[in-house]
Amino acid sequence: MIALAWFVLYSWPIVALVFYKKLSLPMALCLTILGGYILLPNAIGVNLPVLPGFDKHNTFVLCAVVLTMVFVRLKPEGDMVLPGWIPRDPVVRILLVMLGLSFFATAATNRDVQVFGPVVLPGLSFYDAFSEAMTFAIIVAPFFLARKVLSSPEAQRTLLMVLALSGLIYSVPALYEVRMSPHLHSLIYGYWHDAFMFYARGNGFRPAVFMGNGLELGIYTVYSLIAIACLMRVSKDKSRLLWLFALVWLSLSLVLYKTLGALLIALVFLPCVLMFKPRTQLLMGACIAVTILTYPMLRAAHVIPVEEALALAEQVSPQRAASLNTRFEHEEVLLAKAQERPLFGWGSWGRNRTYTAWGQDTSLTDGQWIVQIGTGGWLRYIAIFGLLCWPVIKMFLFYRRHVGRITAALVLVLCAKLADMIPNAGWIPVIWLITGSMMGQMERLAGSKPVASEQRTRMASRYARSFPEKEARNGQRDAPPMDLPQRLAYKRPHTVQGYRK
Repeated sequence: MIALAWFVLYSWPIVALVFYKKLSLPMALCLTILGGYILLPNAIGVNLPVLPGFDKHNTFVLCAVVLTMVFVRLKPEGDMVLPGWIPRDPVVRILLVMLGLSFFATAATNRDVQVFGPVVLPGLSFYDAFSEAMTFAIIVAPFFLARKVLSSPEAQRTLLMVLALSGLIYSVPALYEVRMSPHLHSLIYGYWHDAFMFYARGNGFRPAVFMGNGLELGIYTVYSLIAIACLMRVSKDKSRLLWLFALVWLSLSLVLYKTLGALLIALVFLPCVLMFKPRTQLLMGACIAVTILTYPMLRAAHVIPVEEALALAEQVSPQRAASLNTRFEHEEVLLAKAQERPLFGWGSWGRNRTYTAWGQDTSLTDGQWIVQIGTGGWLRYIAIFGLLCWPVIKMFLFYRRHVGRITAALVLVLCAKLADMIPNAGWIPVIWLITGSMMGQMERLAGSKPVASEQRTRMASRYARSFPEKEARNGQRDAPPMDLPQRLAYKRPHTVQGYRK
């Protein structure tokens, strides 16, 4: 049966080629990356020397990179595609340079060997830096693809539609696993990639289907819920009722998934989509982005309300509160070790973890933030999370008046994942697609002339009718000025006799 897993993995380039030949570039890009993420088998691939391994995540990204570069030339779609591949924003370019340099700076400052009893952690070399840089280049590649292809409003709506429908369709096998246990991966692909004990919850199970674990499925469902809620608000007539039914269905499904973190995130972000205007949504997104960007500093200064979070979790479930407390305790230890080499971090090979004198690993690295600041220091943390947070902050500061509900919903999807990266690790390609799409849209807005809204035009017209002298001067510079009685008649007609309209 495992042969089927290899066949599906290696046949995905053919499936992606069909997408690019038959569909538009935005739809093909979304289906290639998101379809590969939710359908391809896990924990299987080929390890290559120096280069990243050919596994699930690298497969659909490399397919998207190659096919997008080819079909951008074969199928030009006019204004749908932006010129060039590198973002024009100077802040983004600085962050990309910082990210590239961080791997080599970390390797240069971590050549020493770490010994903990029988455990020997080797020093880093140029080979390690280059290999890790190549691995992360594939992770960030969807950012460049989305900036080029998914920057138009139509393309962003396509991305939102794929998110909504994929989560909705995925709920069917997920609900099956809630009742029958998560075994579809082993049933179809012939093997299981994780410990089964982590999926038993109460009288049922936490589903995973073909994703890495149940946490990934839970947060992906939150993305789909935000997308469905937005599409329901922008739709009309019968389609709005259909989206409402989909929203109720997927919300109930998320409750049955038994993923408390994803459920709490959904309870925060869904009302924001359903009740607030795009500007308010952008304000919320910018506040979350700033908090995430400075989270390690706030955590080290004990500004984050840890005790309040534990008390809230205790009210929900003592077991979950104990698990959360364990995470906080390990974060304190790992953050203390990261502060020993704060600028460039400790690097890979588990050097960022803590060990006893006899070599026992005592670390628990759950959050993506603690992983990045421990391995790459502040330089890599600012580079990575700056790339994710800066588009949200910039869009609120400079383009909030030009943002519609579709873009605002994508901002909330990105912020939902940023909030999830505090307690959980792992990269989901949709966040890089959304970040690149937002950067491309801001480049479009920066290159276009601002157009006055209908309300502003109407106010200007009313102002001109109230002051005909200024209207005449705006239309004809050589128009004769009005005499004093005429001016007084237009300003105070009730005080000047004979000059009323």
